[in-house]
Amino acid sequence: MIIRRFKEEDSVELAEVIAKTLRTTNIKDYSTEYIENDISFLTAEKPIKCSTWTN
Repeated sequence: MIIRRFKEEDSVELAEVIAKTLRTTNIKDYSTEYIENDISFLTAEKPIKCSTWTN
């Protein structure tokens, strides 16, 4: 496994991984509608924006 820092070109794939994870892990606690609503705000730009203030 190779671990490296986030690069902006990773943003589309990262958004897809986050969406898949939300659908998989949160389905027992939240409705599909609720999860899909959250995912609708998850664009490729969101990880880029978050990367400016998170580690």
